[in-house]
Amino acid sequence: MEFSEQNPALLQYFKGHTGSITSLCFSPSEKNLASSSEDNSFLVWNLAANTASLRYKAKVLPVTYVTYSPYGTHIASAQGDFVRIWVSSVQGKSIEFKPHLGTVRSVEFSRDGERLLTSSNDKSVKIWVTSRRRFFSSCTGHTNWVRIAKYSPDNKMIVSCSDDRTIRLWDPLTSKSIHTFNEVKGIPKYVTFHPSGTCFGAAMSHSVAKLYDVRNMKLLQYYACHSLPVNSIAFHPSGSFMVTGSEDTTNKVIDLLEGRVILTLEAHAKSVTAVAFSKSGDYFATGSDDKNVFVWKSNLEVPQVVEETKRTLRESVANNTETKRPKIRVKTCNLNISSSGIEDIYSVKDYEDTSSSEPERQYNAESYSCNPSDLDQANSSSKDDIGSLKEHSENNSKEAESTNNHFDNLAKDDLCSRCSNDNTVLSLVESLTYENEALRKRMDLLEEKLSKMECMMNVNNEQPL
Repeated sequence: MEFSEQNPALLQYFKGHTGSITSLCFSPSEKNLASSSEDNSFLVWNLAANTASLRYKAKVLPVTYVTYSPYGTHIASAQGDFVRIWVSSVQGKSIEFKPHLGTVRSVEFSRDGERLLTSSNDKSVKIWVTSRRRFFSSCTGHTNWVRIAKYSPDNKMIVSCSDDRTIRLWDPLTSKSIHTFNEVKGIPKYVTFHPSGTCFGAAMSHSVAKLYDVRNMKLLQYYACHSLPVNSIAFHPSGSFMVTGSEDTTNKVIDLLEGRVILTLEAHAKSVTAVAFSKSGDYFATGSDDKNVFVWKSNLEVPQVVEETKRTLRESVANNTETKRPKIRVKTCNLNISSSGIEDIYSVKDYEDTSSSEPERQYNAESYSCNPSDLDQANSSSKDDIGSLKEHSENNSKEAESTNNHFDNLAKDDLCSRCSNDNTVLSLVESLTYENEALRKRMDLLEEKLSKMECMMNVNNEQPL
C-alpha cells in the first residue's frame, strides 16, 4: 500500500530514554505524553513543537508503569515495590507509599480518580483510596506474577492477567472473582477493556491477540497476526480499531468491525513494548526496546461510535500470519529527533524521607501484619500516654481546622486579586494541598497509635488477676 494521508502518519520521534520503554500514556488534554523506562525514570514529552520535556526520577529502579489521573492533575508511577503519585508540574512534588511486597507491575486510576488499582509480583491485585493512599481491598487468586490490572469504563469490573496462564475478572466492590479464563497455549502479557465495556482484549505470548466477551464469558475474536509474542494492545476510543505491538518489531492495525488486520506498521528496530491511544483517538504512540517513542497521526475513518460497537462486534477468527497485508515502512533517519531540552526533575519527598526517622507504617504493605514488638510496646504504655496522645490528636485537629480556614480565606483573596495569573493560582493550590496532606498524615499516625494502645489497655484490664 502506498503511503498516503489516509494511513497512519508518523508525526514525532522522541529520543531521550537510555533503556527500554515499559509503558505509555497520553495526558487527558493530549498536550503531553508520559513514557516510563528501564532507565530508572519516566519522561513527560511536550507534544508542542520546540518545547522542553521533563524527566522525573525518584529511585534507582526501573519504572515499570506510568499513568495520568482522569483530569491530568497527577501522575502515578511504579518503581520496585513502591508507587509514587506526582503533581503534574515542574516542582517535582510527590508522595510515595508501598502497596505490595513485590515489584509493582502496573498502576491505574479509576475513571473518577477516587481509587488506585495496583498489580504486583506478589500475586495480588489491590485497590487503594487515592486521596489518603489507604488500603481498600485486595483481589487474591492468582498463583503467579500479575502483569497488569485494568478498570472497566464504568468502574464496575476489573480485569487482570498473570503468568499463571489465567485472565480473571473481579468485582471491585467485593474483591471477589467473577470469572477465570484459562489460557492453555500461552501467557497473557497485557489486558485492557474495550471502550464499550462489553469485552476486553488480551495480548498473548504465543503471537496472537484476542477479544473476550464479558457478557457471555467466551472468546469473541482471535487474531494470529504476529510471528512473535504480542506485548501490548490499545483500543481506539470509538471501539472500531485496535493497535497491537509485538516482539517482531511491528504494529498491526486491526479493524474490529470487519474482523481483519488492515495495516502493518514497520518503524521500530526492536521489539515494540507499549502502545497507547490519545483520548480523542486522533493520535497513538508506540514505544520499543530500541529506546524510542513514536507519535502517530491515526487517520482512521470511524464508521461507528462506541454504542454501536456493542452490537456490531461479531465473532471473528482470522489467521493472518500467511496472508500478505499492506505495510507502511517508515525511515526514521529522515525525521527530526526531539531529544534536546529535557529537564531533570527529582522528587522533593525523597529528601524529606532521608531526614525523617519516623516510618510511614500505615502506607506500607507490611503494616497490615501484626508486629509483636509493637504490641509489647503498647502493653507497657500508661494511661497518661493515652491521654497525652488524645490531647495531641485534638491539638492537631484544631490546627488542621484552623489551617484549612486560613487557607480558604487566603485562597479566596488571592484568587480574586490575582485570577489573571495562572501560575500563581496553580502554585497556591499545590501548596494548600500538601500542607493539608501533611496535617492529615500526622493525625492519622496519632489516631492509629492511640487506637492500638487503647485496645491493648482494654485487653490487659480484662485479664484476671
